[in-house]
Amino acid sequence: MHCSRLFKPLLLIGMVVSATPAASQDCFVCDEVVILDTGRANCFLQRFDALQKDADASPKARILVDFTECTGLEVDAVGTRGGFTPVEPGDVLRDDLRSSYILDIAGLACVRELLGERLSKGLPIDPTIRIDLVTDCEL
Repeated sequence: MHCSRLFKPLLLIGMVVSATPAASQDCFVCDEVVILDTGRANCFLQRFDALQKDADASPKARILVDFTECTGLEVDAVGTRGGFTPVEPGDVLRDDLRSSYILDIAGLACVRELLGERLSKGLPIDPTIRIDLVTDCEL
């Protein structure tokens, strides 16, 4: 009988943890950090409505945010064609910038909110902004 007194609190804790909605909504393949330069930030904000619509329609509520279609961006250090990027004179190579991120709906909203706040205050993204979705957002 002594064991049942110890078992009841553990059972109650297990029930509370398993019933937490956040535990079922985690995106284990989503990026936790997003690093954007000015071009990618502007592209993200311009395409946000379409990205959100696609994420809402996705059965897993996440989306690949692909910046390769954005114009006027700096060249990534790792390109999309077999790891080689054509480099032209004057191109700036950045190894911290990526051409795509996987984000869920909450991540999309957080990136938009943080970028919008920064730009509305007139703060530059120079040379990049690093958004940690775990610490900077309340996901």
